[in-house]
Amino acid sequence: MYQRVVAVFMLAALAISSAACAGNPAPETPAAAPETTSSADVPALTDVVAGILSGRAPTGETVSVVGYCRGWDVLDEVGPPPVTKSDWVLRDRSGAIYVMRNNVELTWTGDRPPQDLLETPQVTEHVIEVTGVVRESEGNGQRYIEPLAVTFIR
Repeated sequence: MYQRVVAVFMLAALAISSAACAGNPAPETPAAAPETTSSADVPALTDVVAGILSGRAPTGETVSVVGYCRGWDVLDEVGPPPVTKSDWVLRDRSGAIYVMRNNVELTWTGDRPPQDLLETPQVTEHVIEVTGVVRESEGNGQRYIEPLAVTFIR
């Protein structure tokens, strides 16, 4: 019975998480889509998150982080979300942090993001870049990023 409850919960979580990483679904066609993205065009993952979490990056500072989209904390890396249940996780080389869900439009380089960006376990392999402002939740002081721009890289 327990396994069935867990399986139903996991399926429900995957089904409702389709737009978490983007804030909005991807538009049908890009304004000016580049051809394709080679591995040479993919920026290296950053080491920024550890600085945000430790306080070296002060609240209110604008940061740019390149890392893996982890959806709604599908790998249980950071615990409960700081603002809403729609917040999602970004992991660079130095750590994982929540990104606040808002209405920032998703852009992309190279190939268009998959429609099911968060509906499969492979979500953890999608590289994205987030530029945003470091914030701290009022309730528990948890640090997170309020996005200004989100770019799907691959």
